[in-house]
Amino acid sequence: MPSSTVDYQMSVEQARLLSRHHGDLSLNDVTALSEEVAVVLGSHEGPLWLNGLQTLTDGAATALAAHRGGLSLSGLQTLSAVAAGALATRADVLSLDGLPEISDDVAGALARHDGPLWLNGLTTLADRAAEALAEHNGSLWLNGLTTLSDRAAEAFARHHNDLL
Repeated sequence: MPSSTVDYQMSVEQARLLSRHHGDLSLNDVTALSEEVAVVLGSHEGPLWLNGLQTLTDGAATALAAHRGGLSLSGLQTLSAVAAGALATRADVLSLDGLPEISDDVAGALARHDGPLWLNGLTTLADRAAEALAEHNGSLWLNGLTTLSDRAAEAFARHHNDLL
């Protein structure tokens, strides 16, 4: 695959061939993902790494929600509430470590995810977002937080799973 300094969009045929692979599938040089390719990659079983993506359409997120196995989208810089809601339907690890911030709506959507949720890129979190994420049913990774209000800390104290 090309160097990560070059924009690279995978073809549907390439995705079809690679999705047959059993085990980890690291496609971190992919910088753009069409909905058609996302549908094919959604059929892959095993960890899928797409950390070169900085954006993800709602349609591609919906397609990737079908994927079985851990999903790492740690290059994403933004995420819509619709895309977050689609990704939250997955039960495996969901890594969104590249997000520098999330809205209250995105936090509410991600809180419905029933597996480990990695949001280590967040440095601060609004109280409402923290309250929503505290309802998450799975381990919650927030290693990047540098500030937290008392209200947010109180909400996280009620979280019923690992808080890392």
